[in-house]
Amino acid sequence: MPMRFWEIAFGCTLFILLKKKSIKEFISKISSTFIILCMIGIMFLPNKFALIATIIIVITTSLLLGSLEKNDFIYKLLTNKFLLYIGTLSYSLYLWHWGVLAISRWTFGIKWWTLTFQLLLILTISMISYEFIEKPFRESNWSKRSLFTIGKAFLLTITTSGFIYTL
Repeated sequence: MPMRFWEIAFGCTLFILLKKKSIKEFISKISSTFIILCMIGIMFLPNKFALIATIIIVITTSLLLGSLEKNDFIYKLLTNKFLLYIGTLSYSLYLWHWGVLAISRWTFGIKWWTLTFQLLLILTISMISYEFIEKPFRESNWSKRSLFTIGKAFLLTITTSGFIYTL
């Protein structure tokens, strides 16, 4: 979190700046399609430009957020139900992708003909994890007092760690 503070601060600054009508009008004149194309172009920069590319991506992302309008194609694309669901699954995808890819590499390898199966496996495990583990834990009312909730979480962490250590 501390290393990413400047990115969060940039977003907060944008939020404050967008309250000024003149800045909002200026940013809304920038084409969101142009911004997306710039972002895609930045992804192809060599690694030696990683620092400047990170700064530019944060700026272009902020500009994109400020320029989106409901009738815009990019807005409709980014608010597509499938893409929103993938965004909802993003943490599960993050958690499970490495395990599937590592086991694949150790067993039958990562080849062009196994990639579809591996991607479907990552997606399926992520969906199951989200629907049956993350969502129920997030929506459950653990206890009326937050101290009891912290205690239960601590106990669950110790139990899980012990189980993993045993394995």
